[in-house]
Amino acid sequence: MPILALVPIAALLMQQPAPAPSLDFEYFKTKIQPIFTTKRAGNARCVSCHASGTPMRLQPLPAGAATWSDEDSKKNFDVVRARVIAGNPTKSKLLLHPLAESAGGDHQHDGGKHWKSQEDPEWQLLASWVKGVKAPTLPTKARIIQTNSAGDNVSIIDPVTNKVVGEITGIEVGHGAAAAPDGSRIYVSNEADSTLDVVDGRTLRVVSKIALSGHPNNIAAGKDGRRVYVSIRDAPGAVDVIDTATLQRAKSIPVKGAVHNTYVTPDGKYIVAGSIPERT
Repeated sequence: MPILALVPIAALLMQQPAPAPSLDFEYFKTKIQPIFTTKRAGNARCVSCHASGTPMRLQPLPAGAATWSDEDSKKNFDVVRARVIAGNPTKSKLLLHPLAESAGGDHQHDGGKHWKSQEDPEWQLLASWVKGVKAPTLPTKARIIQTNSAGDNVSIIDPVTNKVVGEITGIEVGHGAAAAPDGSRIYVSNEADSTLDVVDGRTLRVVSKIALSGHPNNIAAGKDGRRVYVSIRDAPGAVDVIDTATLQRAKSIPVKGAVHNTYVTPDGKYIVAGSIPERT
């Protein structure tokens, strides 16, 4: 009898729904927040509206900053996670409001429809976070990043097939390029705006633009990915140091001469700047 009495109890326990997954803050900070600062053709950035005047109230971006501090990111995390149902992307307001109705989205979103399909890379990032993913799965294949100094696009080339397999748009007169060691970001120096443009390695969309101290040339990423070094050609010349955690210019190293190329030694201990003569 005691054994038979345990059978229905065990069956009931097996029928209990699995606990909802937890939402990861680090994933939110590094992969979800950039979606709110991305500029899309025909639409305002999310942060332009959601930093004021809407129920989902993000923290205002500090003047000159391309992203939020850890403290403000935690406040954004608390606000945004209230708009999702953990484990269920298709029931979460955050994913449904900007999604086209034909793809299962809500009928209204004052900021417009950002995604035409649930296959959109940004929508997939959001869905992964809601499902509890803690680290994005990134491609490990080698790629060539080719800037276009006469246009506003950057080509991603597969060196095996010698074919263009991706394109970054909206970077006018791109010069130097470098990638984060884990492939999560691509950095491009933008001559038109004198910025370092930060591109999401998965969606290939510009997520931040960091103001530089002058007109940029080539760039180099540190061995550990914590810093990017940008050659500044404006006299008297400098190397701007970009902190990739805060996405801000940490300092400018003065150099006696306009700088065209910057390199990082293999051990990561030194940077080498090559200056160019002034033209008269």
